[in-house]
Amino acid sequence: MMNASRSIASRVPALLLAALIILAPLFRSGKIPLATLLLELLAVAAFLALWWSSERRLVLGRLEVFLLAALAVFPLLQLLPLPGLSPLDLPGQADYFMASQAAGVDRGATTLSIIPRETLSGWLVLLVPIAVYLLTRATSVRSLQKLVTLMLVVAALQAMLGLMQFGSSPSTVFYLGYEYGTGSAVGTYTSRNNFAGFLYLSLMLSLALFMATLGRQTGRTQQGGSLRERIQYYATADGHRAFMYGAIALLL
Repeated sequence: MMNASRSIASRVPALLLAALIILAPLFRSGKIPLATLLLELLAVAAFLALWWSSERRLVLGRLEVFLLAALAVFPLLQLLPLPGLSPLDLPGQADYFMASQAAGVDRGATTLSIIPRETLSGWLVLLVPIAVYLLTRATSVRSLQKLVTLMLVVAALQAMLGLMQFGSSPSTVFYLGYEYGTGSAVGTYTSRNNFAGFLYLSLMLSLALFMATLGRQTGRTQQGGSLRERIQYYATADGHRAFMYGAIALLL
């Protein structure tokens, strides 16, 4: 019973990472409020899962703990009240303070943040990449390899959707109910730039895996081997993987 519970606990980081890989692009790249809330809840679930599994606490080194803590704490320093100071004394806040006064908006205590609510919202979103880093460190290499494959599958599906959107009218079904500029390829993202960035990242990864997989065959024979040996290689499992990575890279 204890071994079964440990086995389930060891799979939780990989399952949470898989959920983030699938849901982050699917729900408008986490930009709409509901999607942002979902990703933040997954991040909190990740922290709880890592804390619950005591054996995972020893994964990080001291430098990693320090850098992650600094990353998480730094935005909160901008929310600390500064007694004795006025927004007029802080750089970049004078115009916003005068506009708030003219609109009758009470800003409360003076802080380094111009809009404390937005800073707090940004800090909550920051929990997602921190959770991804911790989950990655707590996941086995074999599981990470499967997650990389999952990411490439998601990227391929996004690329195919983008190809169908390209040249289509905004009212087409391929935009999934959202209106974008005519002929834009955005996948399920809210921004063409974010969509392109995801495809660029996946393209570099697929090309690297393609070359690394081909390199295994080249390393076994001198100068890449004969034509017959190359054909035989493509009939192996490594050959199939190389073909898959090459096809995904071509699609991206």
